[in-house]
Amino acid sequence: MTLCTSPAFAEYYAKGEIIGYVHSTLGDLFPKLMKPTQKIVHSVKQKDGKIYKMRRIFQDSEVELNGQGECIVHPDHEPTLLSRTPEGNYEEITVNYIKFICIKE
Repeated sequence: MTLCTSPAFAEYYAKGEIIGYVHSTLGDLFPKLMKPTQKIVHSVKQKDGKIYKMRRIFQDSEVELNGQGECIVHPDHEPTLLSRTPEGNYEEITVNYIKFICIKE
């Protein structure tokens, strides 16, 4: 799955922030005790090293609906997801999934 802007026809639009639920090794060991860390996904870095805005349009086949008006997407390992720090820099994040309020087209 490509997470940067794509001209493909889409079914769901992200409304508001796209939140990444950051992977934690302690969360793997103690899933009931450890809540995942949440980070806003601002951008993506492709293999060529260029940074692009996070796309906001997703195909129906890519999303899982949670019944609360939110879409959940389990991204592949590429591209690298980026979150902006309070200082304005980007940090790479590894997520289990991303979640956002979605509107069906």
